[in-house]
Amino acid sequence: MNSRFKWTVVGSSTVIVAMLLISARSGRAVGSDEHGSNDVYGHLKVYVDVLDHIKQEYVEEPDMKSVTLGAIDGLLESVDPFASYLTADQYRQYEKSENGAKAGVGLILAKRYGYVAAVDAIPGSPGDKANISTGDLIESINGVATRDMPLAYAEELLRGAPNTTVELSVLRLRNPDPQKLTLTRT
Repeated sequence: MNSRFKWTVVGSSTVIVAMLLISARSGRAVGSDEHGSNDVYGHLKVYVDVLDHIKQEYVEEPDMKSVTLGAIDGLLESVDPFASYLTADQYRQYEKSENGAKAGVGLILAKRYGYVAAVDAIPGSPGDKANISTGDLIESINGVATRDMPLAYAEELLRGAPNTTVELSVLRLRNPDPQKLTLTRT
């Protein structure tokens, strides 16, 4: 990354933060309207204002699909860390998979740091036998990165026909190198 680009990003970010601070000081902050902090449209206006600043001041035009999906994921995670938004394609795949017999690897999952993480492994399950433990981050499932992946989609990737395998790349708490594991669904 060249020096000019770095300074452009730093400058644009500074302008955006300054505009947000000025907006907050001038009474346009969340919850400062006459309707109180539960006014949905007041909160939505802040989102729209920030998005407008980004579109006007950011170096490149943002990918609106990514921005929208990120906002939806953030919204759901702030309300319920186990909730997930699925795209139309992900939902179709999920619906198809619900109709057949499925096996899994016995992991209870949550989102941590944007990744799928193990909360627990069911005793005696393939996940337990592979020593996957609380806090381990699942970096990828069958080569598909889990960063910002909906939890329901990750669970779907872990399920499959009994006695088939699934490959995981796992980041352990005290080991910086991902560990490649092959688990057999039961």
